[in-house]
Amino acid sequence: MSTADTAGANTVNAVTAVGRAITTFSGSTAAERLEPSLALCCETFARSIWPDVAWRFSGLTTDGSPLEFTFSSADNLLRYTVDVAGPETQNHKRMAAACELAARLGHPLAEAEEMQRWTLMQKDHVLSWGARLGLREVRNQESIKIYLEVPPGAQHTVRSLIDLPLRDSIAVMIGYEPQSGATEYYFRQQQLSRPQLDCLLSTLADDEQRATMLAGIEHVCGMPLAAALQWTCLGYSIAIAAHRPSVRRLALFVRSSAVGGAVRVRQRMLNCMQSTKRCSPYCKLLADLSEAELPHHGVVSVSIVYPAQAEMRVGLSGVALSRLLRPRPSTAMETCRPS
Repeated sequence: MSTADTAGANTVNAVTAVGRAITTFSGSTAAERLEPSLALCCETFARSIWPDVAWRFSGLTTDGSPLEFTFSSADNLLRYTVDVAGPETQNHKRMAAACELAARLGHPLAEAEEMQRWTLMQKDHVLSWGARLGLREVRNQESIKIYLEVPPGAQHTVRSLIDLPLRDSIAVMIGYEPQSGATEYYFRQQQLSRPQLDCLLSTLADDEQRATMLAGIEHVCGMPLAAALQWTCLGYSIAIAAHRPSVRRLALFVRSSAVGGAVRVRQRMLNCMQSTKRCSPYCKLLADLSEAELPHHGVVSVSIVYPAQAEMRVGLSGVALSRLLRPRPSTAMETCRPS
């Protein structure tokens, strides 16, 4: 086995160990289902014909890791997003690779009509990443979400599927859940004004949820709302249930680098946790790290969970997290293991 192959195998084991730690800390009863799926996703990169770059080629994370774990302030469930093939695979072939990976994981595929629509959406356009796959724990089961890149020149496809709340928004991604049929549309907005934000908030159920979301934006950004709208670029998504299209879920997104970086985002994440903090994998992995040891945080989101609680989520590189599990004299891993 070559040096590159050995390093790749070691990375697979290390990233898989992160998922195992998350399910252990959270006490997940679905670990037997979740951990093999994570290992299978990691093996995708172990089989790459370019093993020396397979774990550092992706635009999903700042360090190139093709796998990103997502942590929530409202629950302790395992969530991650993964590139569906190695760096040698062309971006236009990644949608098919996503469906192939989903099938190998034992999950249902999208309807043929949906596949045809997405293929036409991406056809004849330059793609940056093509497609990815998200996996998460839902009610002690594993659920998947197929993420599809929306090219700038294919905006008409999205406009034919959803009435845009803001006319000048640019669709960047579609997320589709085969099990439920739910679809989430992700948009980039150059600058959100307060009237535009109010328009987005109108999709929420009531005034209590709107007030909670406003407070959540201020907490995530670490500044008053007016300043947050002026100095940060907030993207957003709208999730639509398959059988209840009138029910929509709003989420707002911002890069951690725009709101103070990893140190400040960690503090806000820990402050946002309530009942989940005691057994939170995020807390156990990251709470006791020094500022110098803290890995970069990616995109941060804020949304509403039932009935009117702000949920904060943050993504972290799987490769960066795997380095935290290396033996060390004294770590949060040793002091925070569940009893």
